[in-house]
Amino acid sequence: MREDYSFELEEAGNIRADKFETKLEYWAEHERLVNAGYDVIIVEDYRLYNHAGASASMQSYSQMETPRLIGILEYLAHLNNKEIVFQMANQMKAYDEEVLIKRNLLRKQGKRYYYNGSNTVLNGHMRSAYKHFLKWLGKQKGV
Repeated sequence: MREDYSFELEEAGNIRADKFETKLEYWAEHERLVNAGYDVIIVEDYRLYNHAGASASMQSYSQMETPRLIGILEYLAHLNNKEIVFQMANQMKAYDEEVLIKRNLLRKQGKRYYYNGSNTVLNGHMRSAYKHFLKWLGKQKGV
């Protein structure tokens, strides 16, 4: 990000657990990104809810992979003197795809969304990460 808060997407992709032989290899790929030279790590936080439709009992006997990974990211950020920002998924409501299209931050072609006029396709997880970045950026700008 530049001093005027303008930015360019440097890297886009998914780290898919099913593409790795072990959890340690999967976590190591996250470590690579933490060490990639970025100043801030923005993480979608995890909260175990127990209300209608989202019963905590559904997680019974779960290995709780998501909170374990979040803990690893928090620790790696600490070890590497990186700022880490936690945001909940429900904080992204103001960043609907249609709003981002109107602000020229996304382009929709057919059923696909592209980053800012480029040929980089952003799937659901990537758009979510982009929204979390934009929320963080807005806070930095005081918007």
